[in-house]
Parts: sequence; C-alpha cells; structure tokens
Amino acid sequence: GTMFVRATKDANDNIHPISISVLLASECETSVQAVMLAEQLCLTAESGANESPLDAAGRITITDGARCLRSRQLAFHPHSHIWRCQHHMKSDLAKRCKASLGIYQELVLLPHGRVEQANLRMEKLPSSSPLRKIPKEELCQAYLPASLHGTTTNNTAEVTNHMMQNARTKQNLFESM
Repeated sequence: GTMFVRATKDANDNIHPISISVLLASECETSVQAVMLAEQLCLTAESGANESPLDAAGRITITDGARCLRSRQLAFHPHSHIWRCQHHMKSDLAKRCKASLGIYQELVLLPHGRVEQANLRMEKLPSSSPLRKIPKEELCQAYLPASLHGTTTNNTAEVTNHMMQNARTKQNLFESM
C-alpha cells in the first residue's frame, strides 16, 4: 500500500515523525482525507482544541504535488502554506519542459521576500510551461509569507519513509512494530 508520512525537523536538523499511516486504498481524496482526519483527532485529543496545530500561518507543508494531497491539505489546514518539493519538480521538468528547468532552478534560489526578482524570472517562462499552472507561492519562497529556513524538498518525510521501509513488507502495520 501507499505510506503517508508527515514529519518535521527541529532547529538541530533532527527528524521527528508526526504521523505514519499505511493507506489500504490508493492515494486518493478519500484515503488522504481519512488519514488527515485521524491526524487531526490525535493531535487535538489531548489538548481539547478544535484546530490542528498543523494549521497555522507559519507552517509550510512540502508535498510531491499530488492533487489529492494538495486538495486535502487546503481543506484541513487552510492557514498553512503548500510548497512543491524541489526534487520532484526538477525531475518532472526534466521530463516535461526542459526550457523551464533553468528558470525554476533560479526561482528556488531566491530568498523569502524577493518578489520583484521572482516576477522577472516568472515572466521568462515559456507560455507552455507547466509551472504557469501552479500557484507562484508553491514554487518560489519569495512569494511565501513565511521562510522555508533552507528546507526545499520533502526529504524529511522521505527519510522517515525509508526508516519505515520494513513496515512496507508486512501484512499490517501492527506486525511491523
């Protein structure tokens, strides 16, 4: 099955899993919604709060760009922001639109708040670029209201995913413990 991993990094670059779930269905809106609802219930149960601590203006979720992940993230955490994983974007652009790849690499290097410089680079994109269909703030941190603090890939979740590799070979999550 598909493994859904949410992890975070602390100031010392230590990785901490928030939630790890194995989807019994394919990665779709329904299965992702079920995982995010379970996450919300677990994260708010002890405090009695109605809102998830993951739904805050300074929070940024880095995702591979799957539509169902983006859709459910916007529904469950409307105050947090979404960033497309740099590694996944580069890989996709190398296959689909090499003319956009160099410009994208320049965009990723721009720091938070450099909107004018980002706009100049965005204007250079070919009219057929797939980047034109993605919200600017998901591609370039210059448009984000909060900094990424150097994290531009979803490697935090990928590392956690590989740490849980043994769980993928088991019939159920309980057997992997």
